[in-house]
Order: sequence, then structure tokens, then C-alpha cells
Amino acid sequence: MGLFSYNFSKPGKGVDPDAPQKNAFFKFWELTGRKFFKLVTLNLMYFVVISPMFIYAYGAFYSWLSTFASVDGEAVVTPLLGIFMAIMEHIPSTLYLPLLLISAIAYGPFTAGLTYILRNYTREEHAWITDFLQKAKENFRQGLFFGILDILVVIIMYINWTYAWISTDSTAMGIIAIIIKYLSLILFIVYFFMRLYFYQIVVTVNLPIRSIVKNSWIFTVLGFGRNLIATLAIVATMFIGMFLNSIVELVVVLTFLFAFCGFIAVYCTYPVVEKYIIIPAKEKAAAEMPPEPEYVERGGELPPELGGPGAGALGLENLMQQQGQADEKTASHDQQPE
Repeated sequence: MGLFSYNFSKPGKGVDPDAPQKNAFFKFWELTGRKFFKLVTLNLMYFVVISPMFIYAYGAFYSWLSTFASVDGEAVVTPLLGIFMAIMEHIPSTLYLPLLLISAIAYGPFTAGLTYILRNYTREEHAWITDFLQKAKENFRQGLFFGILDILVVIIMYINWTYAWISTDSTAMGIIAIIIKYLSLILFIVYFFMRLYFYQIVVTVNLPIRSIVKNSWIFTVLGFGRNLIATLAIVATMFIGMFLNSIVELVVVLTFLFAFCGFIAVYCTYPVVEKYIIIPAKEKAAAEMPPEPEYVERGGELPPELGGPGAGALGLENLMQQQGQADEKTASHDQQPE
């Protein structure tokens, strides 16, 4: 299937076309303020789902960070990392792998559920908090695929960069490691641009996985400017939330960071989905509608043969014509020789 081969579904009430357009930047902050507590609720729910996986990823990140960044020879330990380490100490080791596996499986579908709600907020449409679970169930298969793909890409990126930092000599292997490092970074950025659309398309239209990947690749080019703005805004938010201050990190990660970054991604890139998928779908559906009946073109008046004005007189006239025809047949029959 191509870019416009799909079954468009899940329509919303839309926005009043006559309403004055607001500046996109100020509208974003207005929506964030209006949905702030719902975003906090969504972040807490999402964090519960991904927490086992996030704790492992967080620890691995700071382990990698400590290989080239330390304070007085000591590894950097943040309050949040300390909390995670304390949690790990109180969890039986036999539960580590099952919890990690459950989190990895749930990550993709619940990301789809989160994206559905954030997309509705962007369109200024209503969404229930319970849609977080409902849409995760409805989009489980595709969400699982893209969730696993996300995890594999991050693992490959982590391995390539870790090996590149270890292999810093000037030998052939060191040079290859540096090439792999920066090539991985470029590919990761391209993948991140595509990922901005994966879950949006999943919850907006009915497409097979192959077409979702293909269309997302097309949108990396068609929406390049928006993709870049979204990526820079997310990176800046992650940096402020996780590296500016330890106390800020402790509060923001648990209550706001994931939902807010997701909202940035959807808000910046949804116009691309709307322009190249939703609007063409509506135009196609309108073009395929059958022509309206004649009585609609008469300003809503039914023609006489359908019971409109003059229907009684027309009916009487038809009845008289039928009676006259019957009399003529009788007369002709009587004139026939016996």
C-alpha cells in the first residue's frame, strides 16, 4: 500500500473553520496549561508501565556516562539514580527478568495509547484517561512491533557508542569504531524522525506495518522542518529535566517528562499527518459519495410523484387516466365480432 492506500477511520468532531487561528507557539502553551494535570496523570501511569525498563536504561546510561565523566574520580550519582538503586535492592533477583520482559512488551502498546490521547489534545478533542488502556489494547499488535523496534534501535546505538568510546586509538579498528559511532548517530536521528509518526499513524488510520514504516520515512522528508523543531525541543526538555538540577530531575521525570515530550512530538508533527493523510482521505471520501437525489436540489421540496406539492391532484389525474384506459379497452372488446 502507498501513502494514500488506507481505511480512514476514527474521525473527530474537528475544529470550527471560522474560528480565528492562534499562533502555534502560544496555542501549544495554552493547551499545556489546560491539560497540565491530565498530562501529570498520564505521565504517572506511563511511568508505572515502563519503570522496570527505564530503571535498567537509566542505570546503563549513567554507567556509560561515568566512563568519561566523573567528579573527583567518583561516578556521578543523582538522587533519582539512588532511589532506583534502592528499589532494585528490595526486589528479589528472580523478578528482575520477568518485570523487564513485561515492561518491554507493554511499552509499545501503551505508547500508542498515550499518543492517541495526546493527538486528541492536539486536535482539541476530548479523550478519556481510560483511553490510555483501551487504545493500548486496540493497537496491541502494531504497538508491540514498534515498541520492540524502539528497544532494539536503542540497544544497538548504546553498543556502538560504548565500543566507540573504548576504541579511541588511531589504529584501523579505532578509526572504524569512530565511523560506526557517527554513522549510528545519523541513522538514529533519521529513525527518531520516523518514530515521530509511527504511533500517530497507528492510532489514526488502518495501515499495515510495512506501509506505516514507508509513510513515516516519507514524512521525514516532507515534514523535515517540523521534525527538527520537535527533536530539538525534546532534547532541550530532556536536558533541562534530567541534567540541570537533581531535584528538578527527581520531580519532572516522575510527574511530567514523558507525557510532555510526547505532547511536543505530536503537536509539532500532527499537521504533517493531517495534510498528507487526513485531508486527502476526506476529499477522496467526498468525491466517492453518490449524487444527491433530485428533490434535494429543489430546495428540499419533494416532487409530486414522491408525495410533494401537487401529489393529490396528480394522483387523481392518474386515476382518471387509468379509468379512461379501462373504458376504452371495454368498448373495443364489445365491438369485436362474436
